[in-house]
Amino acid sequence: MRSLRERVIHTVLFEVIAIAVAMPVIGLVTGASAVDSGTLSVLISVGAVVANAGWTFVFDRWVPTRQRGLRLRLLNAAGLELLIAAYTIPLTVLITGATLKAALALDAGAIVFFLVYSLLYNAAFDAAMLRLQAHQTQALSR
Repeated sequence: MRSLRERVIHTVLFEVIAIAVAMPVIGLVTGASAVDSGTLSVLISVGAVVANAGWTFVFDRWVPTRQRGLRLRLLNAAGLELLIAAYTIPLTVLITGATLKAALALDAGAIVFFLVYSLLYNAAFDAAMLRLQAHQTQALSR
């Protein structure tokens, strides 16, 4: 189980990397300036964190975490993605002036990216935390 401190570090690092990757991609897909791409990246990141926390809170009240099968986990993930898309697509159009088609394409690409990125990031973060924990345990036993 992660501590609050570890959860905050995990989330902040995840979002900082995501923003760094998203900014140039948003500019490339929409033709937006670096300022607009950066603004949109940060707003989407903050919104995703808030949406994730809120959606998880509601979903956890509906079905406890340890009682979810694959179908409910898929429903949970799909619901979160729909919630995020509901504000990222209009926000993309509003901030960048992109067409709805470009905003939808960007959102579809983001979904695929975040599936892969989340998997790789979480595996790397967990491995790093295990190494840190082993290092700390070794240092204490000296």
